[in-house]
Amino acid sequence: MDSLQVVVTRYKENITWLGNHDNVKIYQKVDNLQTPYIDSNITYIPNYGKDAYTHLYHIIDNYNSLADYTLFTQATPHEHDPQFTIEKFKNKEFLGVCERYGNWCGDLNMPFHGWGRIIHHDKWLKEIQSGELTPAKTTYGEYWDLYIKKPKPDPNTMIWYHGIIFSASREKILQHNKQYYIDLLSTVDGVKNNEEIHYFERSIHYIFN
Repeated sequence: MDSLQVVVTRYKENITWLGNHDNVKIYQKVDNLQTPYIDSNITYIPNYGKDAYTHLYHIIDNYNSLADYTLFTQATPHEHDPQFTIEKFKNKEFLGVCERYGNWCGDLNMPFHGWGRIIHHDKWLKEIQSGELTPAKTTYGEYWDLYIKKPKPDPNTMIWYHGIIFSASREKILQHNKQYYIDLLSTVDGVKNNEEIHYFERSIHYIFN
């Protein structure tokens, strides 16, 4: 029987929706924290890189002991997928942004903006204008070449998803060595909110497939 684990990123969100499911690992983001630690089965980590930091940290820290399938989610998944439930993942019926036991099954793909700088709208535009969102050090194309290291997909058929909510098999994760994920983590380390988080989000399908 496959082992399953749910990885949740939390800052101050209400997570009562989690219920009493087994094999749920909560990463609690803490401002001004330097060294991660575990207390009462909750892992406390620095408040860097939003969900991207958490998911990459989990992969690196558990690289040799990953579950057969891991569901990575933020603390408010229903904002992106109103039908999100952990039961669907456990029953192999997850219909959100995920890899369903070998088949990618997200249906929230968005228009692709190209390999240059991200074209921001709405709250993200306000964040970049106010300085809350730190500009990326590279274009998306340069980031892809440096960190994703796969052939660039056709922009007309590029698959990416809004919201870092996905599942991946251990096999798909381990197709890359640990250093690959360490390098990705370095792009979101030490900064609360930067454009590299969005680059990672747009790359998930190709990293794990």
